[in-house]
Amino acid sequence: MTCPVTGRQPRMRLPPAFHAFGLCLVGMAFALFGFNVPNLSACEIQKSSKDSQIFQRHLIGPCSVDDRRRVAVSAESLLQALQDGKSLDLRGIVVEGDLMLDRLPLESLPHALQGSPRVRRIVDERHVETGRVISGSITMQDVVVQGNWATNLRNGLLVLFGPFAVTGTRFEQSIDHSHTLFLQAFDFSDSVIRYEGFFVGAYFDQSARFSKTTFGTHSRFHQAQFAQVANFMESRFHGLAEFLEVVFSQQANFSGVQFQMGTGFSGTHFNGPALFSRARFQREVFFRFARFRRQANFAGTTFEAVSDFSEASFSGTPDFSRAKFHTAPELSHANLDEQVFAASKFKQLSGKLVFLFTFLGICCVVAWGVQKWRKTW
Repeated sequence: MTCPVTGRQPRMRLPPAFHAFGLCLVGMAFALFGFNVPNLSACEIQKSSKDSQIFQRHLIGPCSVDDRRRVAVSAESLLQALQDGKSLDLRGIVVEGDLMLDRLPLESLPHALQGSPRVRRIVDERHVETGRVISGSITMQDVVVQGNWATNLRNGLLVLFGPFAVTGTRFEQSIDHSHTLFLQAFDFSDSVIRYEGFFVGAYFDQSARFSKTTFGTHSRFHQAQFAQVANFMESRFHGLAEFLEVVFSQQANFSGVQFQMGTGFSGTHFNGPALFSRARFQREVFFRFARFRRQANFAGTTFEAVSDFSEASFSGTPDFSRAKFHTAPELSHANLDEQVFAASKFKQLSGKLVFLFTFLGICCVVAWGVQKWRKTW
């Protein structure tokens, strides 16, 4: 029936019983499914099954400090997983307690390394027959390690067969991976070590990344060997940094690194390009008896204290352009021409002269303009 005033069809009104039936259906749907909808804003932990070959602990969702402490993982559980031959896969969690890797069982290294002739040669050179073995991989992202992490080895070896990827992780105490053989790719970028970080006698068979890593009170890489590219780009060393008698077989990239305390590269062999461009040495640095067999790039490097290149050997002409020396470098018995540093000083002086003359020219133009403006008034 059409309304005589508006000319429209009147809307059909549903009976009250139908409305009640609809509300009942909505209520039943909420009762059946509403409580099963996951709360995406909650902090949850994702775990692997007990029979899995991966010990996985991932935090999902926004997690507060209290949430992370509530689901913290003990170092003892990590050690047990490694003893069982499992890989570690940790993300966003907190690790409580000390992880002492010398508690892993001893194994026969010649038998374990039959498929790695190059690494077997390293083992033979060190006259080691037995050692600890980690057969899986270690992956840690955005983890907080509250205790110490150490191999506690003096003469033995720890062999890690899988990749080592520890990124964005903070070590509240110290980490000691001395005498460890890393057979796969190594990544320690964007991580923080508050106190000691020791890699004495470590061997990196593949690429090693320490880019944008913050080292604490003392760092030691004494007699470490890098078979592939070693990347320390834009890292920061707050304490003593020891790279004594290290062997870099390929490129060693220390571009943009800040060394805030004493630093030593004495006796180190740079068999590939050595890149120190834009690095900053705030205290004394020693390159005594160092060997640079490829390109040595110190362009834009700042030496704020003693820089000792005594007995250093360079193949070709190193690049010290735009380098800044607050004190004259020590070059005794180094096959390095002082003209290299003289050219650097000349470039710095010429740059300052260009700036000075440019500034004087601008001042003259401004003075001439002011004088002309006064005459017109």
